[in-house]
Amino acid sequence: MVGYFELVMDEHTLIIVQARLASKRLPKKSIKIAKSYPLIVHLLDRLILAKLPLVLAVPKSDKIIFSELIAKYYHTYYHHHHTHNTTHNNNNNNNNNKDDTQTKLADTEKSLRNRLYLLTGSSDHENDVLTRFTEVLTEFSSLSGAVIKRIVRVTGDNPFISLYCLLTLIRTHIEMKSELSYHSGLPYGAGVEIVSIPALMQAADKATAPYDREHVTPYLHSRPEQFKKIVVPAPEGYVSPHLRVSVDTEADFRNFERRLDRYQSIKKSQSCTPPLRTVIPLRKIIEAERKKTQ
Repeated sequence: MVGYFELVMDEHTLIIVQARLASKRLPKKSIKIAKSYPLIVHLLDRLILAKLPLVLAVPKSDKIIFSELIAKYYHTYYHHHHTHNTTHNNNNNNNNNKDDTQTKLADTEKSLRNRLYLLTGSSDHENDVLTRFTEVLTEFSSLSGAVIKRIVRVTGDNPFISLYCLLTLIRTHIEMKSELSYHSGLPYGAGVEIVSIPALMQAADKATAPYDREHVTPYLHSRPEQFKKIVVPAPEGYVSPHLRVSVDTEADFRNFERRLDRYQSIKKSQSCTPPLRTVIPLRKIIEAERKKTQ
């Protein structure tokens, strides 16, 4: 099998994880502790290993709580940024502008990798996730100087995302010049979507239904004549559409904890370095679940 890091070496792809605390079925699930760590940390640990720039996109009302969490667990990876006070004198502003320009010029592809951003966008509309995505994209591009051509959309309640499937899907999306790409046949809650920036911006401009705006991509899904869509069959060993690995309810969370207990021994350390927190491969879970049913 091709090594993970040989699959995608692309500075134009941004992973965006959407998360919030106001989940109706399982409130504050992103920060619920499982095996000593919050749910969202279990997900971010594996996404950091993709070595692509990574944004956690949250509502403005949740920013303080997520900021404290990310700073605690990822201070080596976390990109801190602060808004300069506009009341500073002109000399300070000029110096800051020069520093910002030099920083952006030095922000090479290598330095963007393994960098985690926590962004909210400027909108206060919690359920308009589509607007949050476009605003976060603009904010990230401004901060990093990167030219992003596509995003990987990940939801924060899917902690068992397959890194291999994600990276192979990015490669297929690029090779096929797709505008919307995703897998079929993966376990429920193991997939991601890849969206080209022009398609994302068009959806943000045209979509009016609340459902379309909350779930980001339905506008694109419903218009296959306008947007090139690629549905990639799950790779061999990953086909298991009847297996549920998402965390939407209390029962899902208990299943998540049981899988951690069964397949993982996490060191009880508050270190920010993800390699100290073992990432369970999705394929291992699928194989174990199949054996249970045989």
